[in-house]
Amino acid sequence: MQKIYKLAAIIIIVSLISLLIINIKDNISIRDAQTDPAKNNNIVSNQATKDPLNQLANQDFAIRGENISIADDEIIVEFGKSFINLFNGAVAEQKMVSFEKYISNKNLLRFTDKMLELTQKQELQGANFVNYGSNNEFKQSKLEHIDDNLCYLELPFQFEGSGMMCKMLITSENKSLKLVDFYFGSKDGVDTFATGHPAERQIKDPDLWENEEWIKGVFNNLKDITDIAELVTIEEVVNREDFTPNGDKARYIYELPIINIDKPGAQKINAIFLALEKGQEARIGNGQNMTIKINSKAFLNDGIISVVMTIVKPGPGGIYAVNYDIENDREVSTKELLDKYEFNPQKLIAEINKQVKINENISIEERDFISIDDFVYTILDSASLDSSSNNVLIDLEEIRNKTQAEKEQYVIENIDKIQAYLNNDGSFVFVHRAELQDEELVVVN
Repeated sequence: MQKIYKLAAIIIIVSLISLLIINIKDNISIRDAQTDPAKNNNIVSNQATKDPLNQLANQDFAIRGENISIADDEIIVEFGKSFINLFNGAVAEQKMVSFEKYISNKNLLRFTDKMLELTQKQELQGANFVNYGSNNEFKQSKLEHIDDNLCYLELPFQFEGSGMMCKMLITSENKSLKLVDFYFGSKDGVDTFATGHPAERQIKDPDLWENEEWIKGVFNNLKDITDIAELVTIEEVVNREDFTPNGDKARYIYELPIINIDKPGAQKINAIFLALEKGQEARIGNGQNMTIKINSKAFLNDGIISVVMTIVKPGPGGIYAVNYDIENDREVSTKELLDKYEFNPQKLIAEINKQVKINENISIEERDFISIDDFVYTILDSASLDSSSNNVLIDLEEIRNKTQAEKEQYVIENIDKIQAYLNNDGSFVFVHRAELQDEELVVVN
């Protein structure tokens, strides 16, 4: 009987030891999974599939051979689409993401991270004029193999009706696709300001982001964007539903620009914009207000802050621009701004004629109607409000009968009567009357 008891005791002890060993192994495995990334891949993978942005950020794009070839065209286009969805999705969701799967150049990577950060800030302030999201609708791409292991890709796309374009220069490293340059070039976009206007910015140099002078200039421009965010606040002062003149309900969203400088000149400009906003706000719900949105934006160039408010409504008088000299605490007139930068009025005429020519070659639906008459009428409107400008007042019938050359000369001589400001890449923007509402024309100086 004692032998049976001893045998039973031995069996129990062995079983307990076995359970203890299994438990220790399990604990070691858990600790390994927590500390060893290689063993934690499955967990990360599962999380990535739950988060579309993480999935895009961790996606690999491998080519078939050592260098890019025509056989890789499909994966190249998918690579471009994924980058766009990742960047724009991160803007919309206000998340920081990694672009290391898409970019290896440290300078371009640093720029992309900063561009995302600043674009997200603009999005929070309502300063972006395009809609951002990760599920973009892509149109016909343009792909060119321009050199050994180098290709150029254009991808037009849209999100919620807002159209954009991204141009990319793509290579491969260790059989993986990588960006060596890219450019969205959207209106008031961070890369437009930091790297150049679409008319000047070219996507063709694979070594651009190794150019120290170029990189220094780009990051100086990015600093200016950071500075303007501190100098001017774009505050959403109205966000509510109410009735429109036709009886429908709509959401009214009004933005107010505020210069954060406690000086009389700056406060005077703030008062101007506040009065404009309050004038519209007071009419919400009275059956007359057709202004659903008021958008505001601000730019900094050489110590001059340009503040712009767009009252989105039919008819003229929707865009108000003021230029403020920080050092001298005063408003800068269009004439002073043009003189400061030695702007040649012929450039405005050339840009108008260029846009007219472009319109002749596209469908009516796509045309952005513009003519020299728009600027003539803009000057006449301005002169009618200025009692000291009687010398520029002329009969409307008289101006209609003038030749194209005479109208152009009239605009040149009275260009200072047109509202103008400097945008984020230092180009002049002229505000003019149009067929339905005020419009802007960008002219590179």
